[in-house]
Amino acid sequence: MKNAEKGAELGRLTQTQFTEISQLSGQYHGIILELETAIKQSTQGVSQVNEAVTRVDMITQRTAASAGENATTSADMKDRMDGILLQVRSLESMVNLTSGAAEPVLAPTAAHAEVAQRHSVEIVRSR
Repeated sequence: MKNAEKGAELGRLTQTQFTEISQLSGQYHGIILELETAIKQSTQGVSQVNEAVTRVDMITQRTAASAGENATTSADMKDRMDGILLQVRSLESMVNLTSGAAEPVLAPTAAHAEVAQRHSVEIVRSR
């Protein structure tokens, strides 16, 4: 009978351990599901950050291109204004010479003459 009692005790102990193992297995399964959800959310977050960085990069490139165009336009406008200024000075000089003034009010410089020459060539080309 001792063997039968030992066998019954071992059976109960085995059943208790299997119940504990089953409970732990369920807990581990829950943890694994939570990890899977967290990994999916993390992956989505990284994807959203990548999309945002791509958009910022595109905007930065457009802004840089626009700044370059603005700089070119500004330089062109300055050249044209220098040419107009030279023409105004030339007209002032002509007016002063015909009115008998000894010196022109504003004397053109060599740099202005170069700008005026470029501007005149652009005007001739555009006609």
